[in-house]
Amino acid sequence: MERIRRGNGETLELDLLGQMTHRLDNHPQQEEEGHHRPPPVWDIVKTLTRSDVDQQQCRLLLHHDHVTTFFPKWDPVKEETIADGRLLVQVLVKDVDTGFSTHWVVFRRWKSNGSYVFKSGWSRYFVVRRDLKEGDEIGLCWDSKQSCFLFSVLNRA
Repeated sequence: MERIRRGNGETLELDLLGQMTHRLDNHPQQEEEGHHRPPPVWDIVKTLTRSDVDQQQCRLLLHHDHVTTFFPKWDPVKEETIADGRLLVQVLVKDVDTGFSTHWVVFRRWKSNGSYVFKSGWSRYFVVRRDLKEGDEIGLCWDSKQSCFLFSVLNRA
């Protein structure tokens, strides 16, 4: 294993082939050398449905109860803007499986059923780029330190 510290303070742990095994900066700083932090705790774990990965209506549908678990970690203005459902909000999503590549997607609430969706950017940057399929399991969490979502493919169908 090899640890890499980036200029922005992020620390990654890489295996011998250079593949990231987990991010070490999602939890408070550990003082003693040799202590490993756990990988991110996923606020949302979702098995992708056909509509989540379909090229025609591609959007990631997130149930209201899942999303509200991380609202307390958001700043109140962003939370109110999104919860209101009248405005689209661009949010940053970092893909932890690909070296924290960063991608902007539109996040909004559907007033009709109270669910939340990732729209513009979801198909291109996640479904196509990561070759996501129905039945794949993904994880999402909100990183309040970086004001972004963290994303990972947890299991492939």
